[in-house]
Amino acid sequence: RYRDDYAEDFESLLDLPWFKDGLTRQESVLMVVILEFFGVEDNILNWVQPNPSEVYDSLIDSGQTYHQELALPSGPVNLYVVWWSASDIVDPAFIEHARIGIEAIEDFMGPPWVHTDVILLFNPELGIGGIHHGDFFQVSDVRAIYHELAHYYFRGNLPLWLIEGSAEFLDTYTRHVSDVLGLEARENLADRHESVQERVQRECAESLGVRNIRELLQSTRDSPITLTSDKERFLCHYPLGESFLLGTYNTLGHDVVETSLRELHSLKLENIAQITEGDVYRVFLSNTPMEMHDEYRTLYRRYHGGPIPE
Repeated sequence: RYRDDYAEDFESLLDLPWFKDGLTRQESVLMVVILEFFGVEDNILNWVQPNPSEVYDSLIDSGQTYHQELALPSGPVNLYVVWWSASDIVDPAFIEHARIGIEAIEDFMGPPWVHTDVILLFNPELGIGGIHHGDFFQVSDVRAIYHELAHYYFRGNLPLWLIEGSAEFLDTYTRHVSDVLGLEARENLADRHESVQERVQRECAESLGVRNIRELLQSTRDSPITLTSDKERFLCHYPLGESFLLGTYNTLGHDVVETSLRELHSLKLENIAQITEGDVYRVFLSNTPMEMHDEYRTLYRRYHGGPIPE
């Protein structure tokens, strides 16, 4: 499973005193980060992390793990924050923002929180704001925490625009309903939608000739893209997806988006090979009141692009 160039490093763990005398809970969390973060062959970290071997050595030599049990209404969740400077203490803002994000996203997506353990790696050397690896996520900036927390729900077998759009939407929603503790305030959801639309126009329509989700999908049909192969086109999934969700939220209401995202997450957990564009359309339609179906179809044509998959 792991790349050959890390084989010796992993074997050297066997000789470390803290490994040989048995792992504590916090040390087990540190091992999750070390093995998952540096070992997977196609890890995008090679692109966003300029010096992975140095970070690896730092985690081995001076990795620290902070643990706090968060008492949520639905039950406890273990929050772990990992960093590697023995002289530093964990920034309390990371703990507080993680708590705020978990509470707000759990309230929107429905209890209980999707994982009993939340693992956050603070990595100031990361080349982007944050990235989620499945078992844990890393951030270089506290402002990325809400987005990455949302990826505990949205990743894998969903359309990419829905994965990133939902993470952006839940980030926006968390800031809208919570005390954001000094982060720059985002607009209300109507104003936020206007600014996201401006971003779509600037970064997707003018730059790439892509005006909606369907046009983005058509432009990538023959050659699937990644963040490393076509950064500009990849990043268009973020505002296009958030625009679809904010447009639906502001027009059809909170309940339509909330129940639809909950249902799509449930479908994801059923291990369906790939949730399709048609599946997404039908889930939102089924959660829209009958008298608003025409409004939803109009929204779908505007933000997703036709034809309607009925």
